Amino acid sequence: MNNLAIAYQPSEEIINPSEKRIEKRIPLGLSIYIRRTINNTTYFRLVKTEDVSWNGVKIVCDVPLEIGAELVVSGLKGKFSAVAQVRHIANHQNGGWIIGLEFMRKTGKWVVIK
Repeated sequence: MNNLAIAYQPSEEIINPSEKRIEKRIPLGLSIYIRRTINNTTYFRLVKTEDVSWNGVKIVCDVPLEIGAELVVSGLKGKFSAVAQVRHIANHQNGGWIIGLEFMRKTGKWVVIK
């Protein structure tokens, strides 16, 4: 994983009627860490992304989180972190949960650039 900041202009948006995100999405599987802002700062849960956008990410997690929950997201070998809020949650077809996160504040380089 060298420089993961990529400019990508998909020809079509990925649209799921049950989700409200209007930004273009990029299907991309990355390992990132999440933690509740109320957790100990040394506790992180490893999750996988399904798709990413400039201001958010869809992850697969083994535990459900409530809508509105605030998380700290980090990854890309320490080059990115964000405070995010849970905007969407649904059962994942292979078990676990699909969770849509919106970035509220970002630091560092995310995988999507404008």
